[in-house]
Amino acid sequence: MSLKSSPKTAAPHPVKISERRPPSLAAAKDSAIQGVPENFRLTEYHLEFNESKAGAEANWIQIADRLEVVAATRNERREDWGRMLRFYDQDGQEKTLAVPMDRFAGDASEVRAMLLNRGLRIFPDRRSRDLVNMYIQVCRPQRTVQCVNRIGWTVSDSGIHCFVFPDGTIGCNDVILQSQEILEHPYRTSGTLAEWQDHIAKPAAGNSRLSFAICAAFAAPMLPLLHVEGGGFHFTGTSSLGKTTLLRAAGSVFGGGSHGYIRPWRATDNGIEAIAALHNHALLCLDEIGQVDGRHIGNIAYMLANGSGKSRADRNGGGRRSAKWCTLFISTGEQSLSDKIAEDTGGGSKAGQEIRVLDIPADAGAGFGCYEDLHSFSGGAELSEHLNEASQKYYGTAIRTLIQHLADNASFESRQALKDTFGKARNRLLLGLNDTNGQIDRAITRFAVAATAGETAIRIGILPWEKGEAFEAARICFAAWLSNRGGTRLAEEIAVVHQVQHHLQAYGESRFIDMDSLSPYRPQQRLGYRKVEDDGVHYLALPRMMEQEICKGLARLQAVRILAKLGFLKTSEKKRFTMKERLPDQKVAQRVYHILPAIMSFDSEIGTTTASGTAGTLGTDGGNSDDLKG
Repeated sequence: MSLKSSPKTAAPHPVKISERRPPSLAAAKDSAIQGVPENFRLTEYHLEFNESKAGAEANWIQIADRLEVVAATRNERREDWGRMLRFYDQDGQEKTLAVPMDRFAGDASEVRAMLLNRGLRIFPDRRSRDLVNMYIQVCRPQRTVQCVNRIGWTVSDSGIHCFVFPDGTIGCNDVILQSQEILEHPYRTSGTLAEWQDHIAKPAAGNSRLSFAICAAFAAPMLPLLHVEGGGFHFTGTSSLGKTTLLRAAGSVFGGGSHGYIRPWRATDNGIEAIAALHNHALLCLDEIGQVDGRHIGNIAYMLANGSGKSRADRNGGGRRSAKWCTLFISTGEQSLSDKIAEDTGGGSKAGQEIRVLDIPADAGAGFGCYEDLHSFSGGAELSEHLNEASQKYYGTAIRTLIQHLADNASFESRQALKDTFGKARNRLLLGLNDTNGQIDRAITRFAVAATAGETAIRIGILPWEKGEAFEAARICFAAWLSNRGGTRLAEEIAVVHQVQHHLQAYGESRFIDMDSLSPYRPQQRLGYRKVEDDGVHYLALPRMMEQEICKGLARLQAVRILAKLGFLKTSEKKRFTMKERLPDQKVAQRVYHILPAIMSFDSEIGTTTASGTAGTLGTDGGNSDDLKG
């Protein structure tokens, strides 16, 4: 095709794009032409430039496929200006792209890469490339739209609540996503909502882990509406339980495609920022925690839940805006968060990390892995195979239906009704717990958001389940988390007592010297002494060994304070944590930590009505599923 051609002699376009264009193109074409600069013009198929000098006959050359600059873009602060572009790819499919103007500060190669990647043809000579850059920058479209740099809920300039996806916005037409780079996003749709319901949602009914994972997906866009912080759920257990299937089913609520919706845990805490920002107000699925170094997991847990990236300096030394997000994530792995950190670092996880990533045993206890009800399938493997195949075919429609409902019902009354449902779900989960603390309250809040989202999806017909099904799944998974955690006490208390118990059980007879024995045996790495009295075995731990080994990985002063508070450490009249004791091989009394026998009968449950913390009757006393109306 010649670069020089008049309108009469122009070579035909190799693809008959006009035959596939929608009828509304004419109106869009007129609005785009209004801002076209001098010496450029848009024909039906091309963007052309007049290369003639002033006064000479026009000589139009084709420089690219038809490219419309339909609007100027900027954020709510009147910054991050850009251009909203529209064109048709080589299959005749309409494409819309918001390009930041600062991408033109150099040679604009990133902009051309975005356009070429999406199917626009630009003539390969340098002059054509430069002219396309000039055209985009010089165009003065009359329309201005608001841009955002992340997906999720936002408020338009006109005060409308809307949800921005990479490929469009639900709730209004004057907000668009404008990214600094090419986004490989998973928010695609395939199949119909009815097909997703038949093949994925219906088999989930009666399966607590599967139902809860799906409810958690619906809960992600409700976090800001209910003013709840982000966080995660981690399904843990041996292989072949169906953990990855839980992720695939939950991910199908939001999207999928050739690359699927699941992300691997195999990422550093730096790389996770971009991933988290792409999942603002959306579900993030992370598979196989064993792939990432335990030294990074704690930081990743904090970062994902806290919703803020690292502060960094720009090229001039000033502060760059850090990435922000609010996401709910589901994770899987054969190890719990604390076990993975302990394996890779030798220390334990912190309570703040564990409460941000709640460990739920994936095994439902019915003999079918993560399932309780196989429906018409012969076994858990066949059900998993069905769900895995279905999640590759039907995805993305369910969440868009829910978000459309939320956007259409953004009034104060509708928001209050949602909060009322959330409050009822939270109160139901509190039933059977006679005493809680801030950590348990935060966990209950996250489970309650999932229950609220699920019950709302049931009420508006997205989830084909009986009313109360979502709450029941949340209740069972909450009870499983509570049992796996070890009860309702503070995580710091449980961690300290369990670690001390472990050392006493493992080394109580081999590395503690029996004070009543006449044996000359003295272990080289003794931890202390032991003596048997009427109430049990008392352990006298040497201060140095208490700090370096028994309380390794813990804050020693905090640990001994906890032991004293719980009545497991004998203290002096002056409230000192060490006691002076006469030891058999010492001439004078020595200070030791006197650990009392009661520590071996420690009960981590404080005030629960269930003996084991399993599903049991936790949260069912006096409740009625009719209270959970969305």
